[in-house]
Amino acid sequence: MEIKLFSEINHASLKELTAQVKLAGNRQLLLKINSPGGSVADGLAMANLIASHRPGSSCEIVGLCASMATVIALSTGRVRMCANAIFMIHNPWTETTGDAREHRKTADALDKFAAPILAAYTKKTGRPEAEIQKLMDDETWMNATEAKKLGFIDEIGASSPVASAVAIPEAPALVLSSVEYGRLTPEKRREFLRLGGQFSLTKC
Repeated sequence: MEIKLFSEINHASLKELTAQVKLAGNRQLLLKINSPGGSVADGLAMANLIASHRPGSSCEIVGLCASMATVIALSTGRVRMCANAIFMIHNPWTETTGDAREHRKTADALDKFAAPILAAYTKKTGRPEAEIQKLMDDETWMNATEAKKLGFIDEIGASSPVASAVAIPEAPALVLSSVEYGRLTPEKRREFLRLGGQFSLTKC
């Protein structure tokens, strides 16, 4: 059964994905992803939900698969990526206020959240932790060929030309292609999503 993650990862999208998996029953899942990532906690819950489903589930990355969305993709048995899709990994991050003690506590918490992400990447790729950690430290953006070479995905699908963004009459300027979205800074991504922005899908 085909299920989709076409949004930011948060509690609402976790509930939506949970409902889709429940509806699938005992059928194998084909998870299609076009997501910029989001909450680490909700993303881990999604990954665990997919991994605990019956064996044989697979993933198809049809646009942007960034941050926590990559961990969810790797929770399936096999990952296919459109030739013109984008894959990005980095360290978890957040914002905090307070004195030095508060910032240190936040840094320690971020390290704990990073550990299962690093473990998922090393397990999938078979590469040394130090090599994967360097890719995360650098915030690494990959095309399908690069992602396959590093072992993050299993196969590359055929691609059609990237579809032009479909303008929304009320806010045409808030529709970006997946590539354009990927070029935004983290601050601009948050503002873009807060304003209801959308990114167009790249289809196989």
